Amino acid sequence: SLVLHDSIIPDILLDADTDVSPLPVTVTLGQNYPNPFNPATSIPYSLPRTSTADLRVYDMLGREVAVLVSGEQMAGAHRAAFDADGLPSGMYLYRLTTNETSTSRIMMLTNNITLLIDHEKYKAPTRYRMGA
Repeated sequence: SLVLHDSIIPDILLDADTDVSPLPVTVTLGQNYPNPFNPATSIPYSLPRTSTADLRVYDMLGREVAVLVSGEQMAGAHRAAFDADGLPSGMYLYRLTTNETSTSRIMMLTNNITLLIDHEKYKAPTRYRMGA
């Protein structure tokens, strides 16, 4: 063990595959990835201590469309999966609420994109028949 400032810190043996990530200092809500997305995305968030967490998705009219997390969560980094299958394209707000704070971000769902083309201006190429 190592004595540092009158406290004892135990030796930690780590192998090359061990991931040591310090706990976050504050509640954070990351940007979803991918963004824009279709139809699924992942939302990262982290908690500095074990607390009640609530992660919900809303449409731009404020209607709740999904509850991704609800209940006690351990301290550390987390990811919530969101599948928007069946929802219309558009902007959606996601909000993380904990015992300490509430924070929000916006994401964009892009379903089948339709291109409107002026067919008079952009004519399709002429097709030729092979053989006669």
